[in-house]
Amino acid sequence: MVKLKINANLAGPLILNGSALCTPFDSILAYLAVERAKVQCEKPLEIQQMVDIIESLPLEKIATGGDYLNAASMVSLHGEHAHDAVTIYKSIRVQRFLDAGIDSGTVVDGVRQRFIAAGSGSYKTGAPSLYPRLANSASWTVRGDKEKIIDLLRNWTHIGKKSALGFGRIKDYAVTDASKDDPIIRPLPVDYFDVIPLSFMRLKPAYWIQDGRMLSGVGDITRRLK
Repeated sequence: MVKLKINANLAGPLILNGSALCTPFDSILAYLAVERAKVQCEKPLEIQQMVDIIESLPLEKIATGGDYLNAASMVSLHGEHAHDAVTIYKSIRVQRFLDAGIDSGTVVDGVRQRFIAAGSGSYKTGAPSLYPRLANSASWTVRGDKEKIIDLLRNWTHIGKKSALGFGRIKDYAVTDASKDDPIIRPLPVDYFDVIPLSFMRLKPAYWIQDGRMLSGVGDITRRLK
């Protein structure tokens, strides 16, 4: 296992806000590993198969009691510039609601009355605002198997959300050896690291899962445990 620096030059604005800025690089490797397995498998992957793939990422594992964290940092953005909010328009048709069994008298121009600003489901807003960031490049520091990480990154095309709309496209990237003194900054559990508590976070992929959250702060995983 060696310490590595991943540098990606960006081809345009990206959607990466809130807690996503604290998500470590293992989330990208997990996505790429699972997507590759989906292509190679002749039938849909079982949940346990995906769990096994994520558990075997080529990253050093730092023990935390009976669990572990991957030695992978959260993103650092370089050369950020101002960017205006962007509004996208989704197709919301009256028929969509009628097909769901909703009475036509409660539907106005495809959006159910009193639910116009709802954030999810059948009544999600049809014109959400996005808040892109504009940066020249992004970087991460990890510790792992260099050859296996490079192999996983062969199909890496974007970071952040709304990639189908062209956000977060990667122009090119490089994986190089990092200095032994380079920190690996990421969310860490306060029970095992000397960090200031910030929020309850999930600390391993898949990060969208609600359970397994721990009170955490941000610090350098290469520093010794409490």
